[in-house]
Amino acid sequence: MYRRAHSVVVIAALVLIFSFLFPFERFGVPILHITIIRMALAVGAIAVGVVSTLRYCRENRTVWKSTTAGILSAIAGALGVTGGLMFTLVGARVVGDVQAGAFAALMLGIAGLLLGTVALVGSVYALKRRAWGLAFAGSICAVLIAWFLGIPAIIFVVKARSEFA
Repeated sequence: MYRRAHSVVVIAALVLIFSFLFPFERFGVPILHITIIRMALAVGAIAVGVVSTLRYCRENRTVWKSTTAGILSAIAGALGVTGGLMFTLVGARVVGDVQAGAFAALMLGIAGLLLGTVALVGSVYALKRRAWGLAFAGSICAVLIAWFLGIPAIIFVVKARSEFA
């Protein structure tokens, strides 16, 4: 069951990445439909991944709160780094025009990169069950990136404090 769910998550992630690389707009598909499909793929992949991880942890009697918190923080961190790179590249490309919007995009991109990096580092420590403070800091940064992933991550990290070495 765990391997099947894992392969579903990988396939959904690959389809999501492919949907960003492939320009559907050329074929007359409305941008709203493309956005809805991408969001459904992302939410479905996250849901299947979290549910399959929880099942695996419960079946094998492993600790699941810190694992789930680490996965949620990692997803938020990946979103933060990806969004930060996109905003930084857009801001760096347009900053020559000395527009306030370009500078704001550049600063927002750098903030996204920093928050995403801290969330990723915190997720690694949460998955390893080491350094509770760094795992907690990573989940706080995950809240600032994606609140719907960060709030459960904070709750799971706080409840799993006894699992950390």
